[in-house]
Amino acid sequence: MKFTVALDSGRRVEFTPQGVQPLSLAELREGGGGANPSYQMSWGSNEIEIDGNVTASGGVLKSTVCFQKTPRPYALVTGGWLPLPLAIPARFLVDRNVVADLRKLRNYPARTDLGGLPWWMNLAGHGRALFNPLPYAWEGSDGRAPDDAEFMAAFEAGVAEIRAALPGSVVVTYGPAEYRAAHNIRAAFEINAAKEATFLKTICPLLVDRVQPGKEARIEAIVFEHCSKHGVARSSFACVAALSCLYEDRQGAGYLIGREVLKPSYDYPAKAAYNAVCDLGHLTLAVISAAHNQGFALVTSDRGLASLWCALRPVGRLDNVGDIDIEIDVSADLFPRLSEEGLVRLASQLSE
Repeated sequence: MKFTVALDSGRRVEFTPQGVQPLSLAELREGGGGANPSYQMSWGSNEIEIDGNVTASGGVLKSTVCFQKTPRPYALVTGGWLPLPLAIPARFLVDRNVVADLRKLRNYPARTDLGGLPWWMNLAGHGRALFNPLPYAWEGSDGRAPDDAEFMAAFEAGVAEIRAALPGSVVVTYGPAEYRAAHNIRAAFEINAAKEATFLKTICPLLVDRVQPGKEARIEAIVFEHCSKHGVARSSFACVAALSCLYEDRQGAGYLIGREVLKPSYDYPAKAAYNAVCDLGHLTLAVISAAHNQGFALVTSDRGLASLWCALRPVGRLDNVGDIDIEIDVSADLFPRLSEEGLVRLASQLSE
């Protein structure tokens, strides 16, 4: 995709980006208000044309971009997020809420509650993007793990929905070998998913009301106690999201990321716990894909999930035996109640 920039001087710059600097949590918040936002963006290109003349070498260009449509859905890439057409390579794991939005768009093309989604998806889907509905099929529709037949049916349904909504788009299809590989990955995921769902079902009732100052340490101890009891890693996205609810702003100001993702209630149902774990598992899929240099970004319309990703900035590192260690940022974006000293202490606790 070629871009053209008109400079204030009247000169014309054209380039094909090889990379785009991801946008941050701050830009995600800015774009959530419904207005058409402007972002400062950085582009890397091997070849740049200025007034039709190719420069000797490429470089980094910086420009202000005013989007005519509110960016949605979000492509979650290493280091942040991007509107779909700006993610390079254009390879996307599509989650359930995006497929649901595409279905709404196909059935009710005149509806206006989907923001810029129709424009962005069509722009990305004109032959250059590759879509994979694996997260859509992975989650299932009944708040429980789908069996193999349900998974295969859901995957095929996801393929059909994307093709119907975006004619001419390229969609991943699976054969027997791919379904077997997906089954093996899912089997390992479901073991942890069951543990994390039980953990959330136990912990979320404690997080419905904002924790009063001075009582945080007691609740944190309970959270870590149940991590040990249920075999959930302290550094897991499930535990981190729970702690984000615990250490949210004391007055409830700002965007409450952990609360938006988990949606805690006094009688936290198993279906809600499983759905939350699946959403968080999609983030893990995106980290694994990046660690293996597969280049698939997770595409979601879920602003809470995108905010968690941008706050944590997760990076996967392959160890000597091929396992992946996930590194995360522990910052005031996710734990605004904590001081710098408190953030350092929590980071140490999460690494144990």
